[in-house]
Amino acid sequence: MSNDKREASHPRTAFILHFAFHIFHYNPFVIRRLLPVALLLLLLLPASAAAMRTETWDFTGESIPGEWQMKGWTDARSTQQGFRISTTADGSMARLTAFPHAVDVIRITASAPQDARGLLLWHEPDRPPDEVFQLPLILPAGSSRVDHVDLTVYGVWKGRPDLIGFAFPAGTDVTLETMEFLGFSPLEKLLYNWKSFWTFDTFNASSINFLWGPILRSAPVSRAALFDAPPPQGWSANRVFYAVLAAGGFLLWLWRRYGKGGRRRALLLFLALTGGLWLFYDLRMGAEFFWYAKWDYDTYFSRPREEREFRRFENFYRAIDLSLSVLTASPTYGFLAPPGLPLASRVQYYAYPSIAAGADTLPRPAAWLVFRRGDVRVDGQGRLLEGDKVIAEGGSILRQFDETSFLYGTP
Repeated sequence: MSNDKREASHPRTAFILHFAFHIFHYNPFVIRRLLPVALLLLLLLPASAAAMRTETWDFTGESIPGEWQMKGWTDARSTQQGFRISTTADGSMARLTAFPHAVDVIRITASAPQDARGLLLWHEPDRPPDEVFQLPLILPAGSSRVDHVDLTVYGVWKGRPDLIGFAFPAGTDVTLETMEFLGFSPLEKLLYNWKSFWTFDTFNASSINFLWGPILRSAPVSRAALFDAPPPQGWSANRVFYAVLAAGGFLLWLWRRYGKGGRRRALLLFLALTGGLWLFYDLRMGAEFFWYAKWDYDTYFSRPREEREFRRFENFYRAIDLSLSVLTASPTYGFLAPPGLPLASRVQYYAYPSIAAGADTLPRPAAWLVFRRGDVRVDGQGRLLEGDKVIAEGGSILRQFDETSFLYGTP
């Protein structure tokens, strides 16, 4: 389809060039004033004609696209739902490829009873035969779940591998349904970079040490999760600003040396360029600051106490706020949260002078705040259980915050 689009644009391009020649030939004013605009339009014409291109491999209907080499797995076969890998041994599968376009993103549709972790394998044509690249791959649990693998952030990916495959360890149970190989046009990549430039980070405790600034990504699927894990993957927009400054300085130097520009005028223009970029950068970072304030107002300050969520702490502060009167009614309280999260110190700050105590402390705490602990529950006898361990007994849930968070109290 993409080749047809490119071929269809050739007669139109020839007509425009022929028409432009006659106008420019007889009108010197047009040559001076409109030639740059015309050249820009001609450069953008092929890019606008080439939209996203896709190649799909369909594994459903007991079919397998292409010729694959497999090894190691104890059970891997085609089914109506797709190619199922259910193995008790490590293994891999791979096939030769010849994509008609450069690939930027691989979209994998698969089904699995639990997250399937493996490796995406590929080989670049200019590399030795035994040099195969590996990229960690997680296929999410569920029926026909889609995972997008953005390859634009990896320098070793060149877009046209001659081999692609998978490797999954023992214990894997996954059914591959489809693989789509997406390639974006230069104009689309420019648009995605512009959108990612205006994608803001989430303000949290680490922002005092890490202010990443604008990050550029040329694929839409990666922009949605741009700041999910530090450090963000992508190009810093600072590179573009530095490149514009360097190019502008070089052109002004040429203008001063070989043209009619004076030293003072060239310096003023360079300072104007620097100031303009500085103001634009300040506008971008200032917009991020105001976005933080708006987010806090919309999700916390403007909501009733029962609905407040604070940044990445979600409903943690709401749970503290609604539990504080019970937690501070006794000298001690109990707190259960996922290990590794910096939450206990925050509860201690708000609950002072009451202090946190464990299940083995005597007397045992009369109230327990449980936050995001799916393994903690209250049974029919009023016992607070952490797995099979009895934490407290003779109480009940006083307030439920979500499925795994609640306030437990005893008389």
